[in-house]
Amino acid sequence: MEMLWIVLCTHIPYEQVAIKKKSHPWLNTRCEKAIKRKNDAEGNVTFDDTRAECSQILVEEHLKYIAKLKAKISKLKKGSKQWWRLNRQLLNKRSKLSSVPPLRDGIVWVNTPKEKAELFAKTFAAKTVLPPETVDCPFFGAPDTELSGFVVLRSRYTAKLFKALDESKATGPDQIPASILKQIGKEIAIPFTRLCRRLLKEGCWPTVWRVHHICPLYKRGSAFNPGNYRGVHLTAVLSKIAEKVIGRDLVSYLHTGKFGAHQWAFTPGLSARDLVTALVMSWILAVCTGHKVATYLGDVSGAFDRVFKDYMFAKLHSTGVGTQYLNFLDSYLQPRRAAVVVEGTASDEFEITDTVFQGTVLGPPLWNIFFSDVTQPASSLGGDPSLFADDLTVFQKFAKTESNEQIHRHMHLCRTRVHKWGRVNRVAFDPSKEHVVVIHPTLGEGDPFKLLGLLIDHKLIMDVGIEKILSQARPKIRAILRTKPHYNVAELITQFKTHIWGIMETHNGGIFHASNHLVDRFDASQRHFLENLGIDERYAFLEHNFAPPSLRRNIGVLGLLHKRVLGLSHPIFQKLLPFHADVFGSLRQGEHTRQLYGHVLIVQAQHSLHARSIFGMVYVYNRLPQELVDCATIASFQSGLTHMARTRCQNGDPDWSKAFSCRD
Repeated sequence: MEMLWIVLCTHIPYEQVAIKKKSHPWLNTRCEKAIKRKNDAEGNVTFDDTRAECSQILVEEHLKYIAKLKAKISKLKKGSKQWWRLNRQLLNKRSKLSSVPPLRDGIVWVNTPKEKAELFAKTFAAKTVLPPETVDCPFFGAPDTELSGFVVLRSRYTAKLFKALDESKATGPDQIPASILKQIGKEIAIPFTRLCRRLLKEGCWPTVWRVHHICPLYKRGSAFNPGNYRGVHLTAVLSKIAEKVIGRDLVSYLHTGKFGAHQWAFTPGLSARDLVTALVMSWILAVCTGHKVATYLGDVSGAFDRVFKDYMFAKLHSTGVGTQYLNFLDSYLQPRRAAVVVEGTASDEFEITDTVFQGTVLGPPLWNIFFSDVTQPASSLGGDPSLFADDLTVFQKFAKTESNEQIHRHMHLCRTRVHKWGRVNRVAFDPSKEHVVVIHPTLGEGDPFKLLGLLIDHKLIMDVGIEKILSQARPKIRAILRTKPHYNVAELITQFKTHIWGIMETHNGGIFHASNHLVDRFDASQRHFLENLGIDERYAFLEHNFAPPSLRRNIGVLGLLHKRVLGLSHPIFQKLLPFHADVFGSLRQGEHTRQLYGHVLIVQAQHSLHARSIFGMVYVYNRLPQELVDCATIASFQSGLTHMARTRCQNGDPDWSKAFSCRD
């Protein structure tokens, strides 16, 4: 029987099917009675009247439900957890998996919450096991500066942390909710600060805060496979506040370049979208100056879950972290107890070791320190590496005459050295997420790859990436339109701004260079939405500040250029977008005093690609009024651009939606 079951599971195809709930939240007792009366009247002369009465009752209760939700939404802080939850209810949108389905453990199926929790516990515990230790021992060097001496922990800062607590956050294992701590934060700030001072001085971390509750979150693939779930760690709210109080100076110190110049994650002022923009711009510049670009993408398997603490402490010491903090972190990173919770049922506790602990405040910066020197193997071969948390991207320029075979051999050597770093540091890279791609509009090769959420093809056409974005937006647009009977135009537009713009605009920098017929699809989607509302783009912009995607994209990119001018962006943008005066020693006549240079004089090929890319927007930026580029903030600068576009729209300019465009 066992063999038969294995054969059946192996060879009989199956697919996961989402089962829709038959009921709706507005179907209350009154609705159920009306439906029953209608069903009972079927075949009688009164059926038509009863059916009409039932329909009327259903409509009334549905409208009451919608009105109640809208009233609740209006009282909540925009963007809060409850706000988003109620908005999803209003759109009749449910999460992919409301509960954990039966799980498969080999050939055995587990069904009860306890069994599921125990299986998840076994799966998550296995992820914390370090790879075998090697004999290689790197030298991390002595620190140039040191963070040591007397550390000031102020109760005023602690009180601010209590006051800023988000009451919607889940309660940790200690069952002390954030709402209560927020109310009493002012009274307990001083004694809690004294406790934190003692913890740091004595180098210890309370046992009561060494407990984690783990909630499995479905990622992708088969929902029946426990390996396709990510564990979300819940820790005590008080422990997180203590981490912020004790680690304030430590984290600030580490943010002063200790992560290296290549790490973009968990760093103030940097984001994934900026990294994607910088990489795509670098590739475009390389291609337009007559090169191929080889790109290697690597991803750590079980990041955060597997950290060789001996090496991490050595790296912390090499960055200048003093003895006091090291002693504290040694206690902080001692093994902890965890339990997986499924449908309110907890597994038996198990031990988690050799990790920087997900769900903590200090975990991300500690990971950044540990992972920072992974860039050295790539840099030694002439590559240009970038990091975002556990994602490694390395690209290198090659001459067009270089064969793709030779390029692949070189990038394979880079991959080999990265894997050697992994063996030394006891880090495993996931082979399924590794890619080597040769990027060039005509000479490139390789499958489409995902870069921090954006799907990119080796020709930089961006058709697959744009289609992916639109496929995520379309169902939500249809859901918003289904609520048209219950919303006015202004409310529907607000819903679109809330749910759709975030999807469409997250990777504007990465898709900006795409051809007109591709990026125009975003405008077409928004126009289709407006047509269903019975209004046009001009009215929507003037009355509801609902700008077309093309205009918002142009203003967003100009904001990126202004951010570089103000010196607020990553140093890579200073290299990609130098000042005109720094290159030529003088300014161009008749333009403002903050001119950038878009490398136009060194472009050798793909002139149209360069012209419609962000480099082409440099010409637009250089022609802006002096008073606009003198704006001290990005917000005021973009507000000025919007005002200029609005003025053109009011004056009847037929091309107002293409304001600030670098395209023909």
